[in-house]
Amino acid sequence: MNFAQSKGKTVSKTFDYKYIDADGNEAVEPITIEFYEKSLTPAFLDSLMQYEEKRDTAAIAKHISKNLVGWNLTWNDEAFPPTVENLTEVCDFEFLMQIVTTMAETFGGNGQKPTKSQSLSAVSAKSETAKAS
Repeated sequence: MNFAQSKGKTVSKTFDYKYIDADGNEAVEPITIEFYEKSLTPAFLDSLMQYEEKRDTAAIAKHISKNLVGWNLTWNDEAFPPTVENLTEVCDFEFLMQIVTTMAETFGGNGQKPTKSQSLSAVSAKSETAKAS
């Protein structure tokens, strides 16, 4: 069994990451991430929102590393894969949240992170309640 195929197709998205460079100037770098489309479940996104509320960088890194296939980042001109170690040790909270937002925009299709009240689980619960009435 090809494990990579079992996780489904991947999606590539690019976002502009703003940061302060070594000279103290504001810079913008286009970052392209590739992740498994099937990973974007309501439960996955709800967990990420809970970690965001706690500003739990390690938990966010661990959670997204399972579904992040690749990106266009290097370290000293060497490959820099999006492993949990690299995400935890090098990426700050704001950068990780850019990744989360980009993934969530793909899931929501509307360019906004879903809030708990907009999550599919809440919508499903409402529709199931309506059916039961």
